[in-house]
Amino acid sequence: MRQFLLRALLVAWAALTVASVAPAVEESQEFVNALRQRGMYEMALAYLDRAAKDPLVADEFKQHVAYEQAVTLLHQARATEDQETRQRRLDQAREKLSEFATANQESLLGAKARNRLGNLLVERGRALVAQADKLSSAQTEKRKSLASQARRHFDEAR
Repeated sequence: MRQFLLRALLVAWAALTVASVAPAVEESQEFVNALRQRGMYEMALAYLDRAAKDPLVADEFKQHVAYEQAVTLLHQARATEDQETRQRRLDQAREKLSEFATANQESLLGAKARNRLGNLLVERGRALVAQADKLSSAQTEKRKSLASQARRHFDEAR
């Protein structure tokens, strides 16, 4: 099944790269959005990895591949129930958003990346506070540690 989906992805990707540049950017974006909507995050990430290196993909789309990867990782993290995997995906998204925002400080998409990064940091901080709230009052050191981590996330979100 996975090979079938990968082949379908490659066929669709090949069809998209043959189109002209302006429609190709729009079609590439629509394709990534469609994969995300269907929960096909790994395929979306694989497509974005290949698109970033493909000479047939429009440069305009390539310029925001890192942002699209970060958004995909955020969606994937929120759809994941396993906390360890979720945190790993959020860390990856955070790194990509930070790099993109730094490299694109003057663009609208760079501002969107900073906004998403801030929201991600607040989300992580809230999760740590909720985790600390669940601990018994006897676990003072662990509660303090979680609160300290949460404060760092909130401070960085500013």
